[in-house]
Amino acid sequence: MKSLFLLFLTTVALCALEIGKPLPKLTLSGDEGGTIDGSAFDSDTPRGKVHIIFYVDPDEKDLNNAFSDALKAENLDRSRYASVAVI
Repeated sequence: MKSLFLLFLTTVALCALEIGKPLPKLTLSGDEGGTIDGSAFDSDTPRGKVHIIFYVDPDEKDLNNAFSDALKAENLDRSRYASVAVI
């Protein structure tokens, strides 16, 4: 999965990104990645919300717990905020 994350970062880095402009669309499916339920991940899906992105190394899965717990304690409005995990 580290290679998937690096592929994502490389793809984004090669695109002409501009402040205030939406990121280019990204779709991951099959061997490239996807969602927990096996469907394709589409970067258009989370639009309209602030997203917290967690990178989770399977060998260090508890490393983000303190930050995750602090976010939960804030009781953020789930209609405006969401989280995404890259595993």
